[in-house]
Amino acid sequence: MFRIMGVYRGAEKVGCEVFAGESARKFPSFKDVALFHLNLMRVKKTCRGLLLFLNLNVQTLVAEFQEIERILENEGREANVVLELDIESLLRYEIDIGRIREKIPRLSFDHVRFTQEHFELIKKVSPDYIKIPIKELEALSPKSIRVVGEMIQDFTGSTLVVTHVETPAEFSVVSDKFLWMGFYEQELKRDLFAKKGLSYRP
Repeated sequence: MFRIMGVYRGAEKVGCEVFAGESARKFPSFKDVALFHLNLMRVKKTCRGLLLFLNLNVQTLVAEFQEIERILENEGREANVVLELDIESLLRYEIDIGRIREKIPRLSFDHVRFTQEHFELIKKVSPDYIKIPIKELEALSPKSIRVVGEMIQDFTGSTLVVTHVETPAEFSVVSDKFLWMGFYEQELKRDLFAKKGLSYRP
């Protein structure tokens, strides 16, 4: 079952991500590339003008690279597609990510943690976006999160996306300089509907 989640800067929606569940990580390449294509078609019109974060298994990228290129050329030409890859999977597989990077319009690394391996790969590849769970940042003081987040962006040249933002406290420490996503989106929608005198049903 897929779910479309918003990607935000403050309260402004700037993107969408299609979440197909953890089971999608185990799909064989032919099924995964078909899901990638289907997800692109699902959100291309409903999220027109927004960034479209589309997950792909690293094995699929290697096995079906020409097909991915064809899909992006034919279906993604007028869409702001961001190809999203799991950083741990990238580290496990021997691939020429530099050559692939040249062919991909926008790239995002998911599940980034504060490890030397992760940041060495980020510095080498320069993805457009890196996603770090809020739990990785919560060991810092709320004021430090903004400072460290800005340092990460300056060091990597990548835009930081803080994930799993779920509470008002977590939302309050995510600076407008970063993007964020998480279940706090439901609270934003409830507030928006309440201001319009409507009831919200997720």
